[in-house]
Amino acid sequence: MDSGPGERGGAVMPRLEVRLFGTLRVTVDGRPVTDLGSRRARDLLAYLCLERRRPHSREKLAGLFWPEADEGAAYASLRQALWLLRKTLAAAAGMTPETAPWIAAREREIGLAREGGIWIDVAEFEARLAAAPPDLEGAVELYEGDLLEGCYEDWCAEDRERLRELQLRALGDLVARREAARDLAGAIAAARHLIRVDPLREDVHARLIGLLAANNERGAALRQYQGLTELLGRELGVEPDPSTQRLAAAIRDGRLPGGAPASPPAAPPGGAPVTRPGAPGAVFEAPVRPAVPTRPPPERLEPKPGLVDRAEAWQAASEAILAAARGAGLRAVAFVGEPGIGKTRLADELLDAAAEAGLLTAEARCYQIEDDVPFQPWADLLRALFATAGPVVDSVLAAAPPWRAGTLAHLLPELGTPAPATGTPELERSRLFEATAWLVGDLCAARPLVLALDDLQWADDGSLALLHYVLRRSPGARLAVVLGIRPATVGRDALEPLAAGGVPLTTVALGPLPADETAVLARSLGVTDPALLTRIAAESGGNPFFVTELSRAAPAGVHPGEPLAVTPALRRLVTDRLAGLGPDVRRVAELAAVMGRTFDLATLERGTDLDERRVLEALGQLLAAGIAVESGIEDRYDFSHETYRETLEAGLHAAERRRVHARIAEVLGASLATEPERVAGPLARHLRAAGEARRAARVALIAAELARRLASNEEAARHYEFALEVLAAEPPTAEIALAWCALGDVYRLLSRFDDGRRAVEHGLALFRQMGDDTGYLETTFRLTVANVAARDEEAAAAIARAGLAYAERIGAEPRLHSTAKLAIALSIVHDPANHDEARRLVAEAEPEMPVEGHDIVRAARAMTLGLVALSDGGWDEARERFEETATLLVATDWTDLGAIPLLEAGCAAAAAGEDEIAARFLARACGSATHATWRLAEAWISLVRAALADRRGRDDEATALLDHAVAVAAAIDDPLIPSAAELVRGRLALQRGAHVGAIACFERALAAPAALAASVGCDVARLGLAEARLGAGELEATGRLLADFGPLHDPALLAARRLLEGRLAQARGELEQARAAYREAAELATGTEPRWSHRLGDFWVSLRFIWRAADVRRAAFLALAASEHGPARRDALAAAAAGRRS
Repeated sequence: MDSGPGERGGAVMPRLEVRLFGTLRVTVDGRPVTDLGSRRARDLLAYLCLERRRPHSREKLAGLFWPEADEGAAYASLRQALWLLRKTLAAAAGMTPETAPWIAAREREIGLAREGGIWIDVAEFEARLAAAPPDLEGAVELYEGDLLEGCYEDWCAEDRERLRELQLRALGDLVARREAARDLAGAIAAARHLIRVDPLREDVHARLIGLLAANNERGAALRQYQGLTELLGRELGVEPDPSTQRLAAAIRDGRLPGGAPASPPAAPPGGAPVTRPGAPGAVFEAPVRPAVPTRPPPERLEPKPGLVDRAEAWQAASEAILAAARGAGLRAVAFVGEPGIGKTRLADELLDAAAEAGLLTAEARCYQIEDDVPFQPWADLLRALFATAGPVVDSVLAAAPPWRAGTLAHLLPELGTPAPATGTPELERSRLFEATAWLVGDLCAARPLVLALDDLQWADDGSLALLHYVLRRSPGARLAVVLGIRPATVGRDALEPLAAGGVPLTTVALGPLPADETAVLARSLGVTDPALLTRIAAESGGNPFFVTELSRAAPAGVHPGEPLAVTPALRRLVTDRLAGLGPDVRRVAELAAVMGRTFDLATLERGTDLDERRVLEALGQLLAAGIAVESGIEDRYDFSHETYRETLEAGLHAAERRRVHARIAEVLGASLATEPERVAGPLARHLRAAGEARRAARVALIAAELARRLASNEEAARHYEFALEVLAAEPPTAEIALAWCALGDVYRLLSRFDDGRRAVEHGLALFRQMGDDTGYLETTFRLTVANVAARDEEAAAAIARAGLAYAERIGAEPRLHSTAKLAIALSIVHDPANHDEARRLVAEAEPEMPVEGHDIVRAARAMTLGLVALSDGGWDEARERFEETATLLVATDWTDLGAIPLLEAGCAAAAAGEDEIAARFLARACGSATHATWRLAEAWISLVRAALADRRGRDDEATALLDHAVAVAAAIDDPLIPSAAELVRGRLALQRGAHVGAIACFERALAAPAALAASVGCDVARLGLAEARLGAGELEATGRLLADFGPLHDPALLAARRLLEGRLAQARGELEQARAAYREAAELATGTEPRWSHRLGDFWVSLRFIWRAADVRRAAFLALAASEHGPARRDALAAAAAGRRS
């Protein structure tokens, strides 16, 4: 790219410089741009600079940087990153994003502008190497580290290796060029540079040894050879090449290559030559001293068990530590991540492993509250060194000049009296820096050293400067430094000076744990409940600290709607995280917090007095800080953890919070007419919080009706409850009365039958109070259904009869008379004794019914006739009536009740032996219940389907349906469904001949709550238990169980009991009693079609086809045939075959 300032229209454009070697650094006209908005914005700029020769399609870039997101979300993220990038660069140049010249963004493509004004170090590096002759010195100087250190994306890996090879080749050529020019010092420097980049190049080591000897530095040449020997032995297990060994031997014998004698350099008194830190052009080299005996570093550092999903970070850091310990020179590693992401834990584990390997270690932490205490982190670090390596530190200080301990005593008073000041503060500061650098260097000479500094973003300027000084002066020391730092969100990047100063720094970004690793961590802390593990994974956002705190505070089980506990430690961390937000960012964050866990850009822009640019800048900082994340929907965002939102909202005083709610309500209210589905619920909440209860109640009624249409019953109930509580003080209206009725319907769907009945009663009373006869009589019908659903048919019948009497007294229109009569029929049809009256009421109602419309009344008629037919054994008619009912209910607001006639139609088909038709009806019934989110009906219908699958020999299907029913029951906390499931499991076990298992299942079913005892399910379970005990050979127990049966009103079940009594008698050898029982069972099952009590929605009755009369009759004849001989046997078999054909 153009290396000079660009021109456009006669004006000089700002100069953008992008440095990709090392870590990414950007300047505009020499001013550093420290924050590009987000990590992906930085990656986008880096990629465009690397692939600068052509533009790139938006599709390619979206797929490259957001491969896991769907297409829409990926494009939205690309637009956000591009906007942040252009905005940041433009702001640095004092321009607007539209006028900033460097990035060309077209409809389909994005690339760097072809005009001038952009300088890229990689482009300059390649240009200098391509020049004739190559500018080797300039190219080598530009290479300040490997390409984009800390970036592990695939798109930069190939370029990183390519550019590294170019650098190595350039250094090799530079050594040769300087050696040919007899610039031995320059050649030595270039060779050393090359070895630092590629330490295992033996040919370069040998060349450096020869250059040192030729430059009359025999001691340095022999030390270089000794270091090479140790390096090759340790890393490769080999000795130096024989030619290198001969070269070293010649230098030891005092002969330079080519035979010239070598004269050793004069040494100053007291030891080997030392270049002191601070001298012009000096490179710090630790003085030669006897090393403290230590064991060699291990091959690798092993993490302790439990360090989840940090393998790459551990490998990068441990390799750096071991490389420094083996003499490869200074190494620095920085862990970058949000609070709680695991930086401290990882550093602690590394230091523990290093200490076990025999290395010196020390760690300290920087604190925001102590940023005005100069050098406090270094004081803590040195104290830690004294605590962990006292003897080594003592020996180093004892051998040092006295002034050094006196200077360090300014940091550590325990070292003695601080040395008096002898110069300016600047001079005293330089003495402190020099003393600290010498101490670290001496310690590294004695034993490899690992230092760790956590929360570096809070370090004071003096501590950062001292860190930079120590590291810059220790390139060859056996020193590794581990740093922990948050993303650059506090106005500066504490790592930038280190990278700019040439420190070999590796940056490792720590992201959230994936869901499976989150579960591993939570399980290690004692969490086992799968639902709770899922909640922790979602609410922690993969942050290990959040996972730990939520796991420790979590109960053994958690209700789906119950919030997880927030510990004090977690809240303190969040408060600390939010403390660094600027005023604009804080205002936008507080507005978003009041909006809820999810918030949208449009409301943010309209709900604050900040302009669009400032809102977007604030949002960009929230995203970069990890406080907010993109939701995957364009221009919608989430808080990464609910605690962020709660803490921000709690920071507002009550009056300010109300004002914020009012502003949000004003914005949302403008969209209520056009987007009610999106706006109504949040608008009601914000109006309520703003103190506008009446307006909130009116909007809540709209939100409740919308939620009801979407079958979001819990939400609908909450909105209705709030609205009706507020409107209770207002004069009654039809709207309020109907809302009470609608709340009753919602309660019914939530299986809150008593609450549903009371809600409809309230609506009925309001219609009566207003004198609205039509509303009163229509609501009477609703209340009748509500009471039937609550299993209170007596109350239902009383209400329906009162409604009919009222209609007759006031002379209501015929339609209302028919409605009242059908309500009575529906409330009494459960008792076969009332069937004649039910038929009469239906017949009287039919002429009064309107020709069309009022589908709910027509559905009541069809349902009543279907129940009568079912109770009388008219399976085909019952099935047709129930299907008619379901069809009519689709056009009403009672669609949830459509599951009941479909269930009854399925049971009618099953009772008639039409299992395929039954299966289809039951599948439709389950779908209807699921669509209406009537979870109770869904669970019971799944049980009936399981029983049918069992009868059809489909064991796997039956088991899956049972498991689903039990799971739904657990979600709605229903105690009866698990008992019914045990009944069906018992039948499955009997089919497989597992009598002992069946006994356990039936006993668990009979241990159900008292409601089971009053249902037909109890009789079915007791018959199953008797059959299982008989099959297991428990004859006495079977006899007692059959004898204890009370009266059975269902002929099929009565026949089943006589069948079992016959089998028991046969097992006892009582053949005559057995034959008599079989004949009676067959007669009971063959006579008049069964009649039984049936209550609307009584799911237990739906299981009656387990003992179908035709099946019992056939089984009785087969048992009789097995006990007879001759003609009697043939007659019984013929009767069984006839029953099978029927």
